[in-house]
Amino acid sequence: MAYLMEKFQLLQHGELKETSMFIKNNEIQTIHISTAKLKFMKMNLEGFVIAPSFCTVAGEIGNGKQDSLMELYVRRGITSIIVPVPICYEFEVKEKVRTFRKKLETSPLDYVLALQIPQRLLTPSIMMYCKSAKIPAVFIEVDQLDALESLAWTWIKQSGFPYSPVLIPLFKEKEFDRGYEKRWVQLMRTVKISSLDSGLVAGEPLGLEQMKKLGIYPKKGDLHAGGEINYNIYLKEAAGDLLNGKHSLIYDKVIGTVSKGKVIRAGETLYLNPGDGREIIVQVPGFFI
Repeated sequence: MAYLMEKFQLLQHGELKETSMFIKNNEIQTIHISTAKLKFMKMNLEGFVIAPSFCTVAGEIGNGKQDSLMELYVRRGITSIIVPVPICYEFEVKEKVRTFRKKLETSPLDYVLALQIPQRLLTPSIMMYCKSAKIPAVFIEVDQLDALESLAWTWIKQSGFPYSPVLIPLFKEKEFDRGYEKRWVQLMRTVKISSLDSGLVAGEPLGLEQMKKLGIYPKKGDLHAGGEINYNIYLKEAAGDLLNGKHSLIYDKVIGTVSKGKVIRAGETLYLNPGDGREIIVQVPGFFI
């Protein structure tokens, strides 16, 4: 099926402009085109804003709350998630990842697997596993920054090369208050390892630079020729808040969400099909930075 979406306001990467998009075989064929001479079925979306759908870190996937979380995320315009797999001991990594993959077979949303480990498990062997299994991110539960600073960072970095999984800090409130985030940033700059400067909040949309560093962009978070059809439709009143990054203020202005060409939200009605989600395999984190 081929059709044209025309005269809508596209909000992407901080810019808002009127444009049109040609869709064929469930893929974006061209964007920013003149549609006057094209004879395909046309959808006039004048007065609406379209923006790429969001990605977030998912919380509590392993605690029996998967269905309700997925519904909540879709109502926030989220169509892909990062799922941290909690690890307590190194020997359980492979089995835990297999278990989470099995649980996510029924996910209606696409997902990226990551590891979540205490800082004592940040070892060369963990980085080697992430490289071989294409796990693009490791959430580090930071509790003793002095001990973290004394790790064998050269070996850790070399063990993940050239895939270079991204390290993401998880701070408890007391560590954050003690200036741990600033020290984390300084440490990562010193050891020159791929990382995020601060933690990610479950349920909150990732920023463009975060998605680039994790390797999720441009498969997600971008509308482009040859790409997937993942977007939210908003009432035009949402444009100002979207431009200002105030995503939490515009949830009630979303009137539709499309994931991989399928409508999964229309108004207040959700159309989520278990198993529609697929694992996103990140080939090279940070390739588009």
